[in-house]
Amino acid sequence: MNLKKFSMSFAIVLAISLAVFIYPETVSADQLEGRINVTEPSVGNEPPIASIGGPYSVMEGGKIELDGAESRDPDGEPVDYSWKITSNLSRKAILEDSQTSTPFLHAPLVDSDRKIIVSLTVKDEHEAVDREKTVVTIKNNPAPADFSLTDLSIDPENPKPGEIVTISTKVRNHGEQTDDYEIELLIENRRENTETVELDPNTAKIVQFTTSRENEKTYRVKVNDLTGSFTVEKPLIIHPLLITISLFLAVIILIILFWWFFKDRRDEKRKKR
Repeated sequence: MNLKKFSMSFAIVLAISLAVFIYPETVSADQLEGRINVTEPSVGNEPPIASIGGPYSVMEGGKIELDGAESRDPDGEPVDYSWKITSNLSRKAILEDSQTSTPFLHAPLVDSDRKIIVSLTVKDEHEAVDREKTVVTIKNNPAPADFSLTDLSIDPENPKPGEIVTISTKVRNHGEQTDDYEIELLIENRRENTETVELDPNTAKIVQFTTSRENEKTYRVKVNDLTGSFTVEKPLIIHPLLITISLFLAVIILIILFWWFFKDRRDEKRKKR
């Protein structure tokens, strides 16, 4: 046998065998048509990544949408969502559509600002999971301003014509929010004056109005829901001549009294003799 021909035949057989056993999965029908597709070897599954967003804030009694839509799976697989409230308000706060990426949280009523913890768990098709938590602050809604008027005072109650009359009252804000309040003064059912005050929660202020009247009469006063009155009276005018006559008569009366007094004393002495 020709050694050279044998060597060449052996090399060809060896090359064909290597091609068959080393690259059996990379050869496809496309190779027969002149195209080469290389299939990448498979990689192990990576767990999903949870993205819960937040922190969130919502007024008591309201609702807020939580957003976990940024959660993803590195392998491109779809993920399942599971939201839970894990803090001690969970019995009062409610999650709506908790198996979606964007559920709603319904906040309970609170006496003061409260924080609750919400968790999001995402799971891929291979049961791999990731979990993330965030804080939802439930804000207390302060009670609105609540005003009252008390202590209506009118001074003087019997002024002279043209004399200044001071009308005062106390306004108080019993609520938990700062607000404005208008105070209106009516005299004889006609608007005399108004004043707007701004009061912080649980504070009070004295509001004063001044007025005067020339005519002698009783005037009805109304300050919002409070009522009162003042009466203008003409001062008593004493004529100077009347004063002179009064003094003269007073002197005469005193002289008469003294005369009777000394007369009685003299009469007693005479009787004793």
